[in-house]
Amino acid sequence: MKNTPTHLKEILKTIDGTSGQIICTCGARDFGVRYCGEPRGGMVGFKKCGSKYALVVNAFCNGCGKSWELFDNAKHSYNGLICGEGITAPADMTRLCPECGGSLFEIEMSVDIEDEQQFIEEVVEMPPSGMSFVPEDHIDVWDWVVIDLKCSGCGKTIESWVNAELS
Repeated sequence: MKNTPTHLKEILKTIDGTSGQIICTCGARDFGVRYCGEPRGGMVGFKKCGSKYALVVNAFCNGCGKSWELFDNAKHSYNGLICGEGITAPADMTRLCPECGGSLFEIEMSVDIEDEQQFIEEVVEMPPSGMSFVPEDHIDVWDWVVIDLKCSGCGKTIESWVNAELS
């Protein structure tokens, strides 16, 4: 799909390219979720690491064991990548269901991508020091990300587990 972020093309099953369900290439829909972030009332937000901010979410397929990076603030957010505010950190925390303690989830994800023309004017034509971009890179620089989880064991839905403004 034209509007689907590059690293999600194989697994984000969507109509519009920017929101849908995560389905592994093996066909499985159940994933373990590991992350680096600051837990906040059942949700997760940015974790301050010195002068930078980390928020990383990885999914591990229950069917084939493959690991998928869903989001890394340092790689996919406007503020994290373009403004240099992000830092990659190990996804060392496991998300568990607050109802049953289960560790497998169905995942839905939605991203707002940077406007292409604005990206060209602000980033391609005037790139940050030491960086270079082409217009097509706008698809991988996001303004917002939302990740919803549904426990595979008990069906508990955790809406907006991640709901982060990125620009």
